[in-house]
Amino acid sequence: MFAIWYAYDEAGRPTWVVMPDANYNLFREEAGFVDVYEGDLYVARGPSFGQPFDPAKVVLTKAGFARLKLKSRSAIELDWTLFGRSETRPLERLAF
Repeated sequence: MFAIWYAYDEAGRPTWVVMPDANYNLFREEAGFVDVYEGDLYVARGPSFGQPFDPAKVVLTKAGFARLKLKSRSAIELDWTLFGRSETRPLERLAF
């Protein structure tokens, strides 16, 4: 799984965070088995848009860890530690 989200870093700057290689596991909880994806979170820094792209100038920095627990077809629990802060958030699937 690949995940991406928009967050704010330690200085309050808007930052894109990526989880490029989440691993899948099946965990047993009190209510039964839960599908879980977890992996390291990274911030990418590099040349600004409009500048010539040079992949050698792109730097990935590990910034944390995240775990997505698929509680049901429409509910997910997101546990994360990012920029020294940890939280758990419930997420819901948007119906179109």
